[in-house]
Amino acid sequence: MNLSGGTFQSSRDGVLAGAGDAALFDHEFLWPDLEAFNWAYDWFDVIAGGNPNPAIIQLYAGGCRRETSYEELSENSNRVAGWLIRQGVGRGTRILISLGNEVALWEIQLAALKLGAIVVPVPSSSDGATLMDRMTFSGATVLITGPESAQLLTPGPTWTGITVGGTVPGWSSYEDSYSSPLRHRPRKRSETDAPFLLECSDGIAGGRIQGWLHSHYACTVGRLADLYFTKLSPGQKYLSTACPGSIEHMCFSFLGPLTAEATTLVVEDQGAGSGPASGSGSGSGSGSAIGELLTRESIQRIFLSSDLLSDPEVSASRIFNSPGIDVFSSGAPSIVWALNADRSPLSGRVRCGLRHHQTTTGVSAAAGNYSQPRGSYRVESLPGHEIYILSSGAGLPANAGEVCIRLREWPSRLTPLPTTYGHTQQIPGIESLRTGFIGRRLTDGSVVLEAETDRV
Repeated sequence: MNLSGGTFQSSRDGVLAGAGDAALFDHEFLWPDLEAFNWAYDWFDVIAGGNPNPAIIQLYAGGCRRETSYEELSENSNRVAGWLIRQGVGRGTRILISLGNEVALWEIQLAALKLGAIVVPVPSSSDGATLMDRMTFSGATVLITGPESAQLLTPGPTWTGITVGGTVPGWSSYEDSYSSPLRHRPRKRSETDAPFLLECSDGIAGGRIQGWLHSHYACTVGRLADLYFTKLSPGQKYLSTACPGSIEHMCFSFLGPLTAEATTLVVEDQGAGSGPASGSGSGSGSGSAIGELLTRESIQRIFLSSDLLSDPEVSASRIFNSPGIDVFSSGAPSIVWALNADRSPLSGRVRCGLRHHQTTTGVSAAAGNYSQPRGSYRVESLPGHEIYILSSGAGLPANAGEVCIRLREWPSRLTPLPTTYGHTQQIPGIESLRTGFIGRRLTDGSVVLEAETDRV
């Protein structure tokens, strides 16, 4: 392992060891300053080499399963990287990916990291018109999707189409990559401030698509805060219901668990909108199905998507009252308030991560008790972040007002916030992000959230 990889390894191990003393660790934590660092080559391939432990376990209907080891994932992603070069992919190439919970998604994203390409993930349920809209918006020149979607589209002179899981005339077949003789090795290490992820919204400002470019550093080293939030550890089995194509899937199914060297269990999509992985709350995403999975696989940690949290059958499941089950999510605390109002078993168990654009989760919010209005609850900053409050009127520091997240000691040469394609809730000049939630600081210094602003 080279110097940059060793520095990242040391920081990661410090996060794993520091969970026992939150106050001391948060004070001591520093974001590692890595200038030339490729997470996939300099760290992942090193820890994955010769590692037979499963990185991904795919669960299928009928009880079938497929395990992919860390060693297999590393080797296949190198082969895929070499094959993608022959498809015209290189540094800065934008790849739009519309796939479900299949190993190819992990392999392609790892290969993109190694090549310095930029991934543009979109849900596998996206129709042809949506895919073309995203292609135009993002400037992607490669589209990777399943044969069902590919049959509806014809690759043009400005972009290449690749199918996964079947062949379509005019499209390259991803399965050919497995027989590729090429093993890609980098000629030059990636700059950590180079972009890796273009996150697209569903169009929130007058229906216009919104997008943010995230750097290699933010997507990989930024996972250290997620690691502290999820409490995942090497070898631990963990169920993720994050929807493929979402920022949550990138962080809580892909980069986060691999950084922890954990084993991620996902449910293979059985068509658009089915299964826990789709976040639909239907089919195998029911409360009873999730409970059966947790019991059968001896899982103690689970990421529940916001859609599943709001599903009555899932939120009412008594499995989440079982000792040792740790449930967490990422998104709006209003979901947890709703759980409190319904007196759901999940209301006192789920931890909700509030997002900073750079690192996904900058604040962890623990649900409150039933006696407080709307279930107000306490929040705490994660390593490398700090919480402060701006008054609603003057926008000055105060003990009550809008809760904001600020990155603490982020490497100065790195851009403090992602390049935006549209509106972003940035506070000019202080490298911070408004959460959109009203809170107040208690006499003991802790902060509680109490409501949402009208802006959210």
